[in-house]
Amino acid sequence: MASKGNNITAVEITDSHVKLIEAKVSREGKLISSCDIKRLSAFSDEEVIKILSGMSVPLKGRLNNVIGIIPRRFAILKHFSFPSHNADEINKMLNLQIVHEVPYPKDEIVFDHTILEKEASGYAKVLAIIVRKEIARHYLKLLTDAGMAAGRLTLSSIGVLYWFNHQREKLNLSPQDSVVVVNIDEVNTELCFCCRNNLFFSRSINLGSKDFNAENLPNFIKQIQLTLGTYKRENMGPEVSKILLVSSISQLSVLKEKLMEEFKLPVETATPVDNLPVAKGFDIASLIGDGGLTATAGLGVILGDSGQLINLIPADFHLSKIAHLQKKQWFNLGVSAASVVVLLMVSFFVDVYSYSNRLKKLQDKSAELKPQAEEARKKIGFFNFINEKFKNRILAAELFSELYKLTPEDISFQSVYIEEDRLTLHGYAKAGSSINDFQNKLVNSPIFKDVSLQYSTKLKIFNEELTDFKMSCRLLKAAL
Repeated sequence: MASKGNNITAVEITDSHVKLIEAKVSREGKLISSCDIKRLSAFSDEEVIKILSGMSVPLKGRLNNVIGIIPRRFAILKHFSFPSHNADEINKMLNLQIVHEVPYPKDEIVFDHTILEKEASGYAKVLAIIVRKEIARHYLKLLTDAGMAAGRLTLSSIGVLYWFNHQREKLNLSPQDSVVVVNIDEVNTELCFCCRNNLFFSRSINLGSKDFNAENLPNFIKQIQLTLGTYKRENMGPEVSKILLVSSISQLSVLKEKLMEEFKLPVETATPVDNLPVAKGFDIASLIGDGGLTATAGLGVILGDSGQLINLIPADFHLSKIAHLQKKQWFNLGVSAASVVVLLMVSFFVDVYSYSNRLKKLQDKSAELKPQAEEARKKIGFFNFINEKFKNRILAAELFSELYKLTPEDISFQSVYIEEDRLTLHGYAKAGSSINDFQNKLVNSPIFKDVSLQYSTKLKIFNEELTDFKMSCRLLKAAL
């Protein structure tokens, strides 16, 4: 058993399954040590969280290095060419250019990039991977609510790339070979164009192993043909030299022959579990699952260099976590300070009562009581100091208790931000009327003043319509 800190856990949530793969790091390198794959009956947050919570139980104490995987269909891939090889300059130029390439404001997206090629002309070719913040936050929330705090969030295509890089030498391929890895899962397929240890392009199609029949096979080949045509027409990367089909289904040979005939390219086949380093006693068959299921992306994330992974966690997500911890610390400090005040008061009154009785009987020993009286005076001074500091403040407990009391049940907060005497609330509501109700309650509260609704926007996440809103108000007393 690897000690705490020597385990890596990859969690992939697809339309049909939740897949968890764990590896332990030993002197021999990374070894696949456990796997848990569960089918979703109907994709819902409640079902996903329930399944993930059950998966986390046997891993308790080992979930310190969790990597979440977002499906390819939620991402936008864009190519850029910048006149620099310097990483900092490329970052600055990408930040300026990326807003012109996506249909979303910059504050609504999260992105990362990889440098594909540094040309002799001084230019660098860059691939940017972009995801809406709402999608990233949604996946992070699913993991967090299930007790799995993700340290990184990456794209499934990157996992497929890392799996291919691990397998390349065993497949007698050089880094210069440009290979299309066709990763066939149960309900969809991902095409990843890999060369020189980099991902040059990828695409997800809504056909999988369940569609391997005479009726759907022509459409399958057509989608691959369209993807290869786009890749070549837009000059996205090196010319394709080979196609690699990755699946555990027996009908793979039929597709192989059709593709060789159609594209006049070498076509090879592999299973997701070929050439895997596994821990002693691990059943590798558990990674195959049923119905042509593949865990290629999770395996790649586990086996690759996690420090170099494309990371799609929003920067403000880390800030909100830090702010949450700081507020928790302040709350604990407030509780401790209040306890000290109570103890001092009790101690003071006990001492005063004791002294008043003793003074009547022990007038002749008054000199002996002077040190104790001096100590009591110091305690009284400390009590007055604490009371003065806190009498005009709203404690965190008071503030959050009021928010909890006023907030309708169908409203959840994304962030609560306090700055001086201003409070800003950002969240989601299932019903738009709940936002008006919440605003009215804040107006009538003795703590809040000047309540204003900054915006209220309807959006759709995983077939559920929500209202995204932002509200601000002023605290009547000095804020924490």
